[in-house]
Amino acid sequence: MEDDNQQTLSTSSAAATTSAAAAHHDDDEESLSKFTATGTMMEMDVDTATAQVHESIRSLLADEVPDLANTKGRSVFNDPYLHLSYNSFKSYIQFVIITWSGVAVSVWHFIGGHIHFVDLFALILFSVLVCSVLTVGVISCLFWKLPLVQRFLDLYAYFHDGFSFVNSFNTKMFSSLTKREVRLSKAALGDTSQHHHPPPSSGESAVVAKHFNLEIAKMLLLLSSVVYERTSEATRASLRQARSVPKVPRKKSESGSSGGGSRHGQSASVGSTGSPPLTPFTPSTFSMAQSQSRHHAAAASPSFSQLRPRIQQTAQAFVKRPSHLFKTFQAQHANKIRSLLLASPGDDLIAKLAANLGIEYEPVSELNSASSAYAAVFWDKTSNWVVLSFKGTSPFEFDEWLTDFDITRVHAGHRLPGYQTVHRGFKNRLFPEHHDNMGGAGDERLGKKNTAAFRTPYETIIAALKVVTNDLMSRTDKDINVWFTGHSLGCAMATLTYTRALLNLDGLHPRVQLCDAYLYGAPVVCDMASARIFNDYMEKRRQEGKTGRVKSIWRVCNKSDAVTTLLPMLGDDPLYPHTTSLFAYAHLGSEVRMRPGRGKSIIIDNYCYGGRGGITRDVEARVVSLKDGSHRVPGVEDDVEMEALFDSGDETEVEVQGGGPTGQRDELAGFGMTDEQRRRFRRGGAGAGTGGDASSGGHWWSGIMGRKGKAHSLPGEVPWWIAAMEYLPLMGRMVSHFPGLYFHSLQQMGAGDFVWRRR
Repeated sequence: MEDDNQQTLSTSSAAATTSAAAAHHDDDEESLSKFTATGTMMEMDVDTATAQVHESIRSLLADEVPDLANTKGRSVFNDPYLHLSYNSFKSYIQFVIITWSGVAVSVWHFIGGHIHFVDLFALILFSVLVCSVLTVGVISCLFWKLPLVQRFLDLYAYFHDGFSFVNSFNTKMFSSLTKREVRLSKAALGDTSQHHHPPPSSGESAVVAKHFNLEIAKMLLLLSSVVYERTSEATRASLRQARSVPKVPRKKSESGSSGGGSRHGQSASVGSTGSPPLTPFTPSTFSMAQSQSRHHAAAASPSFSQLRPRIQQTAQAFVKRPSHLFKTFQAQHANKIRSLLLASPGDDLIAKLAANLGIEYEPVSELNSASSAYAAVFWDKTSNWVVLSFKGTSPFEFDEWLTDFDITRVHAGHRLPGYQTVHRGFKNRLFPEHHDNMGGAGDERLGKKNTAAFRTPYETIIAALKVVTNDLMSRTDKDINVWFTGHSLGCAMATLTYTRALLNLDGLHPRVQLCDAYLYGAPVVCDMASARIFNDYMEKRRQEGKTGRVKSIWRVCNKSDAVTTLLPMLGDDPLYPHTTSLFAYAHLGSEVRMRPGRGKSIIIDNYCYGGRGGITRDVEARVVSLKDGSHRVPGVEDDVEMEALFDSGDETEVEVQGGGPTGQRDELAGFGMTDEQRRRFRRGGAGAGTGGDASSGGHWWSGIMGRKGKAHSLPGEVPWWIAAMEYLPLMGRMVSHFPGLYFHSLQQMGAGDFVWRRR
């Protein structure tokens, strides 16, 4: 049936190509009517196509294993814990030596008058602090990795609904969304009206909008939190297996041409649906990136009937392409490595939780590491949206500590054309240094013959994104919305990925629309010049797109989160004079300070384009919500099934089988909430809505005791004693960083205008 359908589609596409211009429209209409008439058959093919998408993404992930096994060194000890200890102390010693060698060189330059005293002082200060923190970190991480301690952590997770330590502070957030909220979140994620928002007319004031959507924020926070459940044991097991088995001997002809042909061809095959291939990583000016953006926006999109056959053919061709893993190892060894990599219990848990939301999940890239930090993709196979989620720092993974504290800024213009310097640790996760040293596919900057037969993690992520978007485009004529999210370290990965993807250099189809990034607990990522360039580029995109809507990176901050408030971020002030100092780090995007109630949350963005001193009056920043009617998605409020969702409030009482009257929060999304937990919640009273009401008054104790001062815990809220820890002088800065506390504060936000502040 699938082959017949494919043949019919190909024949229709060929006929449309050779017909006259007037016949084009008729053929397109006829093809679309055929697709509509055979809707039942298409629905039968959805599961098959989705299974192929899963298989393609798993192949992309497995293709990273051979090169990770090479770059992360060979095993010295057979015992996994001894091997981990050896690598951790080795990395720690190397880091200390490199750090203080840099300090010595800087002192010499200071004596020669080549650097400013502020730069030297900042370098010495950070070197002392970082080495002190890492000394404690390497010892504590290895302690928590002891087999006996790991058993204790497993027991701890058992008594916290099976969730890991990071999510144990608020496991209720995974069962806090009602079915109504889930439906509204999905509707907001798939809303395409944001791409066609009309600009102001000549007679109106030129006010543009930045909308922070609460339904989207909650959903993306859950997706950036649940990825913490995937651990590093499966990855390390696959790498040990890869190191222990022989590789397939490679012919000279393959080794001589494996660079640009293999890697570039794989990337191009994924994106060959009428889009340009991956652009080589050459030194480019900002104006070149702008011109490519204009060309991308102006490209004529093929009709749906012409596009569907090519998309399906591309997806099938990608599934059949040779695997780098199976080219490196014999089939039996490759299958063993692949099975170990995909055997993570955390993946099964995340997939189960995602299934309760009616969405798909797959891990995409290990992000150049054997630790637990990775990138994942979530999507709705029946809709038109995709979410790229990046896992944050695990407290027990020393390799991720090293990434966070590798604060040297390095030039990244060959990866992010037009930008200046970025955080070296974060950059190496997406664009590893060994790719630069060996010369990536098409990297003319180095002028060397490519010896790398694999993708960078960023290229793997983009390849997986193309697989998913191609599949979704084959079933809908809507634009495909792509959202980005992450927590902690994941924010930095999402920021760099989002920044690169916005440049339109990777062959994404014109129908693939990059939407906002919602980040939680984001660290600094770049220098002051890059922050200015980012905001200038976002404004130019808005003007060229003529939408009147501003795309943005929303950096959500919870109270005095140490990661967002204690790091060297003096560069967030565009007037800071010492631009080369380590203090001059800057964030990208707009910071959101969550406050209880309506119209009380704060937005901070000193680099926001226009205006005096960095703040402009031409930007309208608002918190919006579909739940309380402050925002609408076209077509959703007209849906008969969902019409009642906008008519009744949260306090409407309905009768539930087996229970007494309760609010609309009776229909929980069910991220694992047991019947007993549901009964306990129903006895607790009506749930807190999207935002606190006026009775909460915005007092600090309302966040601890719950709405209206009642001392009971509601879904999405935390026990009062955990919330109280946020207000302790030092402990509060660390506790506030956990995702569960972010969700607790997010639940209390309400719709309304943001309050503009300067840092």
